[in-house]
Amino acid sequence: MASAISCPSRSEILSLFRSTLHTACSFKDDNAVACAERIAIEGFREYQNLSGPSSIAAAVSEGESRLDLARKQIGLLKIYSLIKPKPRKVVMHGTVLELTGPPMVLMKIGNSVFKG
Repeated sequence: MASAISCPSRSEILSLFRSTLHTACSFKDDNAVACAERIAIEGFREYQNLSGPSSIAAAVSEGESRLDLARKQIGLLKIYSLIKPKPRKVVMHGTVLELTGPPMVLMKIGNSVFKG
């Protein structure tokens, strides 16, 4: 017995499109916003002529998974923006350097030093 594939309604598809654009505007970087908006618009245009219920449902499912991924990425970016490393001062050959990036992990094995 074959199960019927429910085709998403026009309002559900438009809601997904609006949610995608709204999520794209959540990025803090203007370039990321423009890129995410362009990807969303191009993706919806690519699939606008689908006609079969199964192909429409598959395209909507893919769009929802991409939207979920974008939301997760925005969440991670918010978390990492809260973590601001304190500047570290290092003296090398009499010169004081201020390092603001993430700390480097140095491992010494024998006489060799590896950065990780």
